[in-house]
Amino acid sequence: MPISTSVITGTVAHKHSSASAEGGYLDEGVTGITGGNVGEVLTATATDIPQWLTPAEAQGGWNVEGNDIATSFQSELAVSVTDQDVYQINYNVSDGGGDYNALVMRINDITTSTYKALLSQGVASGGSQGDPELTTQDKCMITGESIERQCNGTIYVYKGNSNFYSGVQGVNYINQGVQNSTSDPYNWQIGGGNNSTITGAITKLSLLFMKTTSSANENIEGSMRVNSLSYS
Repeated sequence: MPISTSVITGTVAHKHSSASAEGGYLDEGVTGITGGNVGEVLTATATDIPQWLTPAEAQGGWNVEGNDIATSFQSELAVSVTDQDVYQINYNVSDGGGDYNALVMRINDITTSTYKALLSQGVASGGSQGDPELTTQDKCMITGESIERQCNGTIYVYKGNSNFYSGVQGVNYINQGVQNSTSDPYNWQIGGGNNSTITGAITKLSLLFMKTTSSANENIEGSMRVNSLSYS
């Protein structure tokens, strides 16, 4: 290319680090940019260095952690997750046919009596049905013990935040869902709670049907989907 400066005059030869075949794709040896995975987009980061990111990462939205789908009864639905700040669990599940079970959640397979929950229920036929669980349990309460058959909703799980004034506060969660049955199709379930002992990474989220008092397992079927996001 012609160049005219006080230092160099004339045509300066130049070349890429490696040749690109006629009609072929430019690869990282030619462009210096590594290839992305299927579905990723090339995105300028805060440091103006292009990176291959998922659409959710590029937009700062929810990332998909995974699904668990059971078309027949099994002991639990579970998804192993990466270390993030917030998780969203969408569920549509049914118990194994036994009466008076509760839908519960466990985090990182922890079964010690370190969970605390507060749960409330209501029914469409008039009046409200309270079901407080403000006690230490070995699982997170998502519904009351009288739940049966199908229920669905969304749970948000929040990792402990070391930026709080008093330090890491453990895991907190909130849930909103409904029960679907022939006798009471609009039984709503609202609750939340925490486990102050979980101050590190969340690695697994599980849904199970159990007795609230004995923790005896009932089978579960249906689907759960886990999404996540980070504040950074």
